Amino acid sequence: MTTSQDRANHLKVQGNALHLKGQHQAAYDKYSEAIKEDPDNAILYANRSASSLSMKEYLDAASDAEAATKLDPQYAKAWARMANAAQGLGAWDKCFGAWDSALACIPSQDLTDSQKALKAQFLEGVKASKTAKANPPPPSRLVAVPVGHKGNPMKKMPWARAEALKEIEEDSSAVIILYASSTYEHGLKNMKSTITRYIEGKLAVEGVPNAIQGMTNGILIDRRCFYMDKNWSEEYIEQVKFEGEYYQAWGKGGSKLVCEQAPGRLQKEGWSSVGPALCMTVRLWIMQGFLSGSGGNQCLAAELFGNALDVIDWGQKMWKDVPRADRGDIFDVTFRRSVNRLFIAAVMDWLGMDDPDCKYTLQDLAKLARNAKVEIEQNTEEKINEAQYHPKHPGHYAACWIYPHADVLGVLGWFHMQLAKKAQTDEDKKIHLAASARYYMQSAETYPQDDEFAPFFRCIALDALRELGTPLRQTLPICKRIRVAIPAVLKIWESSAMSKRRNVALEEVLNWERNCQKDLLTGKFSLDSEV
Repeated sequence: MTTSQDRANHLKVQGNALHLKGQHQAAYDKYSEAIKEDPDNAILYANRSASSLSMKEYLDAASDAEAATKLDPQYAKAWARMANAAQGLGAWDKCFGAWDSALACIPSQDLTDSQKALKAQFLEGVKASKTAKANPPPPSRLVAVPVGHKGNPMKKMPWARAEALKEIEEDSSAVIILYASSTYEHGLKNMKSTITRYIEGKLAVEGVPNAIQGMTNGILIDRRCFYMDKNWSEEYIEQVKFEGEYYQAWGKGGSKLVCEQAPGRLQKEGWSSVGPALCMTVRLWIMQGFLSGSGGNQCLAAELFGNALDVIDWGQKMWKDVPRADRGDIFDVTFRRSVNRLFIAAVMDWLGMDDPDCKYTLQDLAKLARNAKVEIEQNTEEKINEAQYHPKHPGHYAACWIYPHADVLGVLGWFHMQLAKKAQTDEDKKIHLAASARYYMQSAETYPQDDEFAPFFRCIALDALRELGTPLRQTLPICKRIRVAIPAVLKIWESSAMSKRRNVALEEVLNWERNCQKDLLTGKFSLDSEV
């Protein structure tokens, strides 16, 4: 008679074979089936952790490695997998603690050949982790603003400059940054109201449990609204602990674990408990993904945004008939679109780092962008009846339709620019340069014309057109569009996070335009000249 352990072992053997072939998702699924048969088998969790590590799904890898070490505290390989998962998550204390535990599982003397090899492997792992910690990737979008600093830099921030405008047109970028900023500030204010104090001899936390919601909503509207003051990090850590416990969010594992456990929790606890728990879990992933990407860790950012999308996609199918009041707003079409916008940006940034370990290809990025473009164009406000949840507001419309559409066009422009750089023939290079210029121009036209991305993307398109040998009668009008837009752009975006890079590109175009106009006057060039 076949026992559950026998079935588990058979499934484990199949999983091992799939893992060795590089079929890591299939291996993960086999180990999952095996765990159902033998849930107290530490090896199964450790093996599934290895599959998650191979797919760079560090949250799930860490959760399974921890489960394996709890079942068998002397399981050295499980501790090593915990260390590798923690390294991927940037949790350095946990990483080095796990390496210490892994090495402690190996005898100090009379080692067998396999134990010697394992110890050497672990020591190399410690060395690699130390190197990774000492060489973090460069930060990208993080904006730290010390409030009250000499000169009061807050007055220079885009939202402050937008607020100071006497008149704001509905199609101005001031609308979206003010909408994002007010939403983010509401969450920030709630976070700063959280206090820790002793009540009847016990340490207690008192606060408003919707600070994370406000801050994530602001970032989803326009990530450029984000800033940190000197106490932000400490206050945020306490707020995460407070709201995570308040809403009973999932504290461990990734999307696979949440999708596995949510139906069972729903049966026991009902929507009044599970709905808020799901929403908070997803929002914490979004926030951590944004902070990781801002700090330069695009690998972790992509994983966390991907986890959020996995749960959203699964929930949209699983609970499509459940009222929004029960399931929460994270399953809305526009919420998913906003998360996808951050996910695609993280994937593009990761590819732009030329990281050999990047799990995505340029073709993957193009597919993501094209699918997003189709979704935006198909799901109009009227089709999804957006007004029932969000009464018409120009900031909401810009955040959920205009900017996501402009973003994916820019991503496709970047995609073709990379293919142009890698092209093996002049003909292929020309094809991709032309496509890149076309998408960047379309993106620039889609953004509000006083947004910094409008002239910046025209600069990139212009570079592509010049490389194609486009005559001055076509390129000079683009220069004029860029030049004319600059005053309105600087009224709002003069001190943005990308201002240095943007200003260099703008100055180069202005100088080139001046030189071309001078040469036209002297007769050196004509409007048909290719410069």
